[in-house]
Amino acid sequence: SGPDDVAYDSVRLLQHTERFRMFLMGHDVDIVPVTVQLWPSLSCNARCPTCAFRLSDPTGDHPGGLQLMDLELFRHLLASVQKAGARSIVFPGGGEPLLHPEISTIAEEVGRSSLRWGMFTNGSLLTPPLAEQLLRANPGFLRVSLDAGNEEAYHINYGLSGKAFEKVKNNISEAGKVAKRIGYHNFGIGFALMPNQKDNDLHDIRRTIIELLNSSEGGLSYV
Repeated sequence: SGPDDVAYDSVRLLQHTERFRMFLMGHDVDIVPVTVQLWPSLSCNARCPTCAFRLSDPTGDHPGGLQLMDLELFRHLLASVQKAGARSIVFPGGGEPLLHPEISTIAEEVGRSSLRWGMFTNGSLLTPPLAEQLLRANPGFLRVSLDAGNEEAYHINYGLSGKAFEKVKNNISEAGKVAKRIGYHNFGIGFALMPNQKDNDLHDIRRTIIELLNSSEGGLSYV
């Protein structure tokens, strides 16, 4: 439900003792997942060369256009997940969630439910109005995957060139300001670091983090 939960990863099962008890008693088939992942979009506007979803099936290049979850199907799944006893929904990668034209409606409806929810996004479509709609739906976290500290590294990671890196940084800054204004405290950014990461890239990531902390006026809560 937020960045602080990372500290409990090693003993997370102790947060769900009723499910652990069912496991110990041999009732494995009756255990309901704590968290369910739903993909509002199977399409993506990035072209990450190492993306497992894209390598196995180039969903972003589907000849029929964008592959989006039907809103009524989402509502059916949301009701089913609640009835089954799950506790949260995560909108992860696989596709870019913000490509869904009704993503704010999806967020608002899950926000009104009994479930916690969170979202990962590449941030390219995170305009200030959309950021406010999403954050007012009170996600447990909203995290932008940045994964780079300079334009060259961003191009390598996401297959996007031009001003894509600067655009996403600006979106993060503006969304951070929105978070600060409305008092939301779980808006963050993420970096995936490799063992062979160059020192210069690490220095650039550090500079980018400091830049975004300042430009978001303190609205960026975690990295």
